[in-house]
Amino acid sequence: MGYFKILSFLQKSKPDVVVFDGNSSFPFSICLVLSRIFIGFRLVLWSLGSVPHRKRTARSQFGDALNYFYASNSEYVACYSSHAESYFRSLGISQKKIRRAQNAIDTDSLKSYSSFDSVPCILSREKHLIYVGQLAEAKNVGMLIHAFYLSGLFRYGYVLKIIGTGPQAGSLHDVVEGYGDVFSGSVCFTGDLRGQNLSTALLNSRLCILPGRGGLAINTAMHHGLPVVSGPADGTELDLVIDYKTGLYLTDASAEFLAQKLQHVIGDDALLRQLSFGAHQLSWSIATVDQQFLSFVSIFEEIQ
Repeated sequence: MGYFKILSFLQKSKPDVVVFDGNSSFPFSICLVLSRIFIGFRLVLWSLGSVPHRKRTARSQFGDALNYFYASNSEYVACYSSHAESYFRSLGISQKKIRRAQNAIDTDSLKSYSSFDSVPCILSREKHLIYVGQLAEAKNVGMLIHAFYLSGLFRYGYVLKIIGTGPQAGSLHDVVEGYGDVFSGSVCFTGDLRGQNLSTALLNSRLCILPGRGGLAINTAMHHGLPVVSGPADGTELDLVIDYKTGLYLTDASAEFLAQKLQHVIGDDALLRQLSFGAHQLSWSIATVDQQFLSFVSIFEEIQ
C-alpha cells in the first residue's frame, strides 16, 4: 500500500492510536508524524533505537535527530530492549514516555510445532553447532568457519550447520572446501529453513553461534533451549545473552577467541546443561509474543 493510500485510509478510519516503526521508511514516518495533527490520532513509536557500539558518524547523528523527532511527537516509545530504553533517555526523552515491548518471534506458531514446556536434554542431542541467518559480510560467517576449524571440534564428530542464504553463499562454500575434505565434510550448508524444519534443526543442536549482527535468531535459538554465543547485535542480545547463564557474549571478534570459547563450552557438560536451562527459562519468561501483546495493551490503556 502506497504512502498516500495509507494516509487516506487513516483519514477515513480515524484510529485513536497508530503504532509505527520510524526506521522502516523515514519519509513516510515524517509524513505520519505531521499528518497526526490534521487527522487527530496519537502515535506510539516502536523502536530498537540504535545498535550497540555503533560509530559516531554523520549518518548516525542524522538517525539520532530523526529518532528524537519521532519520540518527542509520540505519546509513548515502546522499546525493543533495555538498550533501546537507555538510548532514548540519552536523547533527552522522558522516562515517563518510555516503555518496554521486548522484541519477540511468533511464539504462538512455534508452540504448534512442539511442546516447549521442556526441551530435549542438550547432551542427548546431535553434535551439531548451528548458525541461523543471512550469509552476508556483517554476519561474520567466514570468521565462524575459521573458528570452528581452529577449535578442532570437527575431529570429534561435531558438525557446523549453516542455515540461511545470502550474497556470500558461494564464497563461503569455497572457504570450506579450502580446508580439505576432512573438514568440509563437517560443515553443512542447509539453505533456508523455516517453520517446522527450522525448529527440528534447532532441537537437534547443542549450541547456536551468531558472531555478527544478530537479532531474532537469538530468541529463536533460546526458545529451543540452545545456549547462544553472540557478538554485538541489535541490542536485544544484552537482555538475553547473559555470560555463563544463557550463553557467552563475545568481547573479541577474532576467530582465535571464538575457537577458545567453543572448546570451553562444548568441553564442559555441566556448563552446557546450565546454559541450556538458563536460555530456555529466560527467553520464555521475557520474550514471547504474549508478553509483547500485554505491553502494548498496557500502553493503550494508559493513553485512554
